[in-house]
Amino acid sequence: MAECHSLVSGRVVCVTRITPVVAMPPSAGRSGALLGGGRAIQSDERKKTPMTIGYTFWHIRPLAVRPPAHPGSVPTPWGFFIFDPCPVGGRMNSRPIAILIDGSFLLKRLPRLLPADQIDTPEKMARCVRKLCFTHVMRLRGGSGKLWQQHLYRAFFYDAIPFDGKAHHPIDNQSIDFAKSAVARQRHALFEQLRKERKLALRLGKVNRDHDWTLSPRLTKEALRTRDWLAPLHPLAALIEAQADPGQDLTLSLSVEQARQLQKACAFWQGLQVGDVALGLRQKGVDMRIAIDIASLTLKKQAGTIVLVAGDSDFVPAAKLARREGMEFILDPLWQSINDDLFEHIDALQSGLKPPNATPAS
Repeated sequence: MAECHSLVSGRVVCVTRITPVVAMPPSAGRSGALLGGGRAIQSDERKKTPMTIGYTFWHIRPLAVRPPAHPGSVPTPWGFFIFDPCPVGGRMNSRPIAILIDGSFLLKRLPRLLPADQIDTPEKMARCVRKLCFTHVMRLRGGSGKLWQQHLYRAFFYDAIPFDGKAHHPIDNQSIDFAKSAVARQRHALFEQLRKERKLALRLGKVNRDHDWTLSPRLTKEALRTRDWLAPLHPLAALIEAQADPGQDLTLSLSVEQARQLQKACAFWQGLQVGDVALGLRQKGVDMRIAIDIASLTLKKQAGTIVLVAGDSDFVPAAKLARREGMEFILDPLWQSINDDLFEHIDALQSGLKPPNATPAS
């Protein structure tokens, strides 16, 4: 039995029956190393009891070698440093992990995945981002979790600086200063909190005014139907042209059904609320920054695995480049369903947060 120290997790591991599989001869400035396997027993730091972790392959570097007992026998190592364990048949991947998060998508999905009291402050939101990264790293690299950020190259959070212009609302005719809105204040506070996180970089685009106020999509179909409801008013144009005296009253004959249609059209437009229309704002530069970072991480070989937290297919061209260059590409849609054809462009699908039905309602 040999007592070993893992440089990855910091745990003391006892390995018995170490069988050399691949020997690496010594070179200049480096002692010999070998890839071996054996029945491993590691100490559990929380329970203070040993636990068997089974037959495993290890990157092992001998500290010293005891001379063979007799000619023809194999030298016996005195001790080892274990660099990285992996399951039998697994693939060694010691390169760091880069986690790319579409912030706008994450903030939309969080209310469906977590109770409101866990995401109601910038500090709690930042904690959710950190937990998401931690979960992905632990699933990919394992270990005790104390040194998980050593496996993380960096987490990138992509979002857009809130719109800071002004506009008049068409329903209540009130002036709106978007820079002072609650959404803008909350987003800026979140950005400041994320800037304090270790190994997290903000990638911020901007929000531009793309078009004017538009009706909510859920009301568009009903708004178009009012064209038919207003059809009984079409004869008014001819009556107005035929009337010589502007002060004289006009008479328009309507059936009961036509009167009901006019009443429905009037009720629809009179019943519009402030939230039924929205200014045409659009993010600029966010998708471009994600694609550029994927290409840069891949071509500079700064990471071995990319985890993308996103819900659309805009990443496909960049994912193709990454996978062609040997990058492992993992998609996290935060339990949102994706099209089946996206699976051919990724290496795995996993989520860093629990599914919606696993979180109790607040």
